[in-house]
Amino acid sequence: MCGDYLRNRRDVERFWMLVRHNPGLVQITFPRIGTIEDMSQDYVLETLSTMKNLKDLDLEWMPLDLPTLLNAVPQLQRLRGFALERLSSLQQDYSKLRHLSYPNKIDICELLNLLGHLPGLEELQLWQILVMPSASPTNMKAIVSSSASFPRLKTLRLDGAISSFEDEFVSLLIGLFPSLVRLWIGTFRPATRNVLWEKCYLLESINGRGEAGPIVAWRDRRAKDAFNRQR
Repeated sequence: MCGDYLRNRRDVERFWMLVRHNPGLVQITFPRIGTIEDMSQDYVLETLSTMKNLKDLDLEWMPLDLPTLLNAVPQLQRLRGFALERLSSLQQDYSKLRHLSYPNKIDICELLNLLGHLPGLEELQLWQILVMPSASPTNMKAIVSSSASFPRLKTLRLDGAISSFEDEFVSLLIGLFPSLVRLWIGTFRPATRNVLWEKCYLLESINGRGEAGPIVAWRDRRAKDAFNRQR
């Protein structure tokens, strides 16, 4: 165990030495090594802040505070991290970020707050959207329904299971993405389909299927509408 730890530690040190000696990097993917978590967040953020060309950052398991990270690297366009912290604590907008992957769980209210500060976001990947069982269904519906829409978002991926309790709220949330083109969803229930049909006219694929399955109805509707406009 000690030997593995030391080898991993050396690997992390070599990785970070390469990063520090190449400040012009456009893309960085952190190693998937447990000892990466031992690195000082301040040290990592200080180094990243000097990399003015960095556009694509994959943190893997490195825990970093999201507001501080985006302040340090405001030009980021793609960000992935399993252990991102304080996602709901953004205090200003970050319009450059186009792709956010957080393969973890997030509360629906925290997600709404996060999205409100990422006006340029086009692709969002999550593991699961949570709704606290103790939350008032009436209040939660009002919160989600009254939220502003997010017209830039085109791709949404939810890989985790969705409970029957959460399904209604997640469906309302999906209705806030009128430009949605691609959807991956772990549990596809009728409530979700109904909202997609009503709100997401441009949808082209569901769970990677664009030529068969439920998505055929969307394609046929657009074809019919195009035909009627030409008459």
